[in-house]
Amino acid sequence: MGVHCNSGDFQQTNTGGTSLAAGGNCSIGVTFAPTTTGSRAATLSISDNAIGSPQSVTLTGTGVPPARQPGACTITLTATSGALVQTAHLTLTVQ
Repeated sequence: MGVHCNSGDFQQTNTGGTSLAAGGNCSIGVTFAPTTTGSRAATLSISDNAIGSPQSVTLTGTGVPPARQPGACTITLTATSGALVQTAHLTLTVQ
């Protein structure tokens, strides 16, 4: 039995090793760690001696920008009306 994933965005692990006895079973796990934002796709291929080998599973996921790390940042708002300028400083705290 061989298991292969054709993308660096998807990683597979399996408990079956390189061979599996008739009637046996194993688990195949897939993790998604996108390298960029947007739609990502891959194919998980399972090679065996069954008809139609390799068996294929289509994998899809969407990479999103990382969340802001915990901490604080300051937002400055400035409003101008003629000669009047009003400035406000706001602190945004991400927990």
